[in-house]
This record gives sequence, structure tokens and C-alpha cells, in this order.
Amino acid sequence: MLAETIKEKTPFHKKLRLVSAYVKKNPVWLSWQVTYWCNYHCDFCDYWAERPKGEATVEEIAIASKEISKLGSIMISMAGGEPFIRKDLHEITSVLAEDHFPFVTTHGGFIRDE
Repeated sequence: MLAETIKEKTPFHKKLRLVSAYVKKNPVWLSWQVTYWCNYHCDFCDYWAERPKGEATVEEIAIASKEISKLGSIMISMAGGEPFIRKDLHEITSVLAEDHFPFVTTHGGFIRDE
């Protein structure tokens, strides 16, 4: 396959993987709960009330990202709880971006004008 012959992790390479996964009917998008912690107490969600047992490290996320990219996944929504609670979210985004197009699903409470 052409996508496997391109060694660089370029946006073009990722787009080829997307088309390939779509044609093979493999999953192309997934939601990754990078944390279950949340600072809001929404009625429709109880993540804030639960005590998570632990979160994946950046290294564990990097390993899992490589593995799931073999299935064809290309887009990852980093969700939660509230992803911006994680102080290492920038590192998580960086390792996911090696093989995916990451984006964040957030309540927006930590976003500031500055």
C-alpha cells in the first residue's frame, strides 16, 4: 500500500492512512478519555463524582497510540472529564500527533483571552 511506503509522518501520510482505513472499514476516529477528573459538576455526567484509580502516563499513551494507528485510526478526540486538568496535556498531544490528528473536547472553562 502506498501509505506504508511513505516513511515520514507527514499530513499527507496521515491522509493516505485515513483513506486506506475508510476503504477497509476500520475505525478512523476515536475518543480517548485522557482523564476522568473534572472541575464541573454537570447533571448529565458523574465523572466528577468518581475517584479514578489512575491515568495512563505519556509513555503508555505513546505506545498505545502506535498500536491503534496500525488499525487505521487517524483522528483522536482527547476528552474526559476535562482534559485541560492534566498538566501534561501538551506532551500527550505531541505523542498523539506523531500518528494522528488530535483534537480536544473540553468544557472550555480553562480557556482565557490572554
